[in-house]
Amino acid sequence: MDNDRDRYIRNEIEKITHSWVGISAIFGIVFFLALSVLDYFVTPENFNKFLVYRASISLILGLIFLANRLKRNLYYQYFLTILGILLSAATIELMILDFGGHRSLYYAGYILLIICVLGILPLHLIVSLVLSISLYLIYLIPILLYDRIVDHQAFINSNAFLISTIIVAFGWRILNQRSIIKELELQYELEQDKKQLAFYSANLEHLVEERTKQLNKSEMMLRSLFEQANDAILIMDEKGVIIDVNNRASDIYGFEKDALIGASFESLSSEKDREQWQKRLERLLEGQSLVFETKHLRKDGEEVNIEVSAKAIRLEDRTVIQAFCRDITEKKRLQQQLLQIQKMECVGELAGGVAHEFNNFLTVIVGYSDMLIQEGRLDERTLQLIRQINRSARQASQLANKLLSFARKTEIEKTRINLNDLINETHQMLARILPKNIEIQKQLHDDLPFVEADPNQIEQVLMNLVLNARDAMPQGGTLRIRTDRVTLKEVFDGLPHIKPGEYVVVSIEDTGKGIPEKALSRIFEPFFTTKEKGKGTGLGLSMVYGIVKEHGGYIDVKSSLNKGTKFDVYLPATTDNLQRMNPPHYFGR
Repeated sequence: MDNDRDRYIRNEIEKITHSWVGISAIFGIVFFLALSVLDYFVTPENFNKFLVYRASISLILGLIFLANRLKRNLYYQYFLTILGILLSAATIELMILDFGGHRSLYYAGYILLIICVLGILPLHLIVSLVLSISLYLIYLIPILLYDRIVDHQAFINSNAFLISTIIVAFGWRILNQRSIIKELELQYELEQDKKQLAFYSANLEHLVEERTKQLNKSEMMLRSLFEQANDAILIMDEKGVIIDVNNRASDIYGFEKDALIGASFESLSSEKDREQWQKRLERLLEGQSLVFETKHLRKDGEEVNIEVSAKAIRLEDRTVIQAFCRDITEKKRLQQQLLQIQKMECVGELAGGVAHEFNNFLTVIVGYSDMLIQEGRLDERTLQLIRQINRSARQASQLANKLLSFARKTEIEKTRINLNDLINETHQMLARILPKNIEIQKQLHDDLPFVEADPNQIEQVLMNLVLNARDAMPQGGTLRIRTDRVTLKEVFDGLPHIKPGEYVVVSIEDTGKGIPEKALSRIFEPFFTTKEKGKGTGLGLSMVYGIVKEHGGYIDVKSSLNKGTKFDVYLPATTDNLQRMNPPHYFGR
């Protein structure tokens, strides 16, 4: 650090010296030429000679001025300065010797020269002192050698003035040198501070730029995560008013972002769930984290099941509520479907066990009643009663066989069949059992794959579904029987027995009065019926369900009140004839 400062001071002194050498040379030229006027009045007889002296030294000082401009080097400048001073001193000394010697007034030129050397030029102190003494000796020695001193008082006065000038000018030079050094040190420190500030400023600007880039990057990343989230994210204020939403929220609720922002979260809830929201809002503001299920309304009025995970977050001087909303409508539907299947499995097992034991008792009753009828020794009245017992037992046995079929307790004989052919064969029979005010429409797919199935049981499935459709249309209507082929691309959630692959689907659709929504989840239960008392056993659809499941298939139902009902029966297609068929359309979940 000190070396750098010394180098800086040396370079600055070099610049100052370079500048003052040029100024001093110009000043000397002007000084020597201007004083020629004094020669004209003081010593006219020496005017021409002195003019030659002055012109010569002026020419030399001009050459020194030019040499100083060509090169800037401290030692080089010292050489030019000393050369110019010594030559100027010699010129003044020549004029002193030619005009008055020790009594000449021209010694005043030495005084001016000493002031210039010690007071103005920023030479080294030692160099300045040695040079001033040299000037004094240049004045004194020639006078002692070539002049006879007769006016001692004038001689002493001249030397006293010269020595006093050297002493005063040297003291001034010391103070001036210290002042210059101090100023240059302060200037150096200032330059260093400026460089440091410039460095800090550049680094600060770079740091601010980097931090800005990082903040922008973080903001873009967070915004991207916010907008691309699979769940709807709603940001609310303390009153539950929405202040920001992501794209997924617009998808779930069917509203544009601008329509959701500014709306109350409570306004999205269904009527029966709105009261709960205020209680939940209070708990959130108390610092609790909540996860709950609720029902919200879409723009089209449709209800969706929503799972909400919410928490209040403190941001500087305000509190916001962050809510993650997940649409679980499909999940709830599949859960209900799984529960229904599990319930049907339990009911089937129970019904099968009861039916099997009940059938054993009925077999004994039918057997003994047959033996009594064949006895031949009973009176007519007793015989009629036994026959009635026999008929009732046989009817009960048929009912038990239906329960066993639902519970998969009976053996089936599968063969490869074409459902189009089976439907065409039963068409005439269907026409006989359906009233004339019901129109039958068939839409059978060409090149339908074969299925491995028991024809009698599949025919029983079709008959049960058609009879249910007939009962749903007492005033008449349209019955559509349609076949198609589909490809299930993935396993149904909750239906592990349904494998991905090719399926044949048979659809039985009516335009009847439909099934109430509350009854849809129970229609496949044994002994459950929507018909009037005495008009149905409630085993038809449960038997259909058991048969379809036993064949590795799946049955689905869709119904709307006064708009009709549609049953879709999916049965797996055989694999030996799939390659000859046209490409199937795909069935999504």
